[in-house]
Amino acid sequence: MSQPEKAIKAKTRWLALIIALLVIAYGAYIIVQAHAPERFTRFGYAGPLFGNDARAYGLVVVLLGCLPLLLLCRTPRQAALFGALLGILLLIAIFALAYA
Repeated sequence: MSQPEKAIKAKTRWLALIIALLVIAYGAYIIVQAHAPERFTRFGYAGPLFGNDARAYGLVVVLLGCLPLLLLCRTPRQAALFGALLGILLLIAIFALAYA
């Protein structure tokens, strides 16, 4: 039998909101400056990005920053709809900007 869902605590919602705002602000900064600093990935060192490549990376960072906002949805249906739309936008951004 299914058990009733537990409500998400207010502290968790605030933390998710703060994380989302920080990541979205970082992505917006990358878009505005058209410069993404170098970083380390699991594949090794990745050099800095400039121009349109940095803007594309910033757009993907902004979309990824929207993921914690799923915790703010009131119903599972809203979360599923928002998550599906966000996932579609993220896939479009990744593939369209990578192959442009």
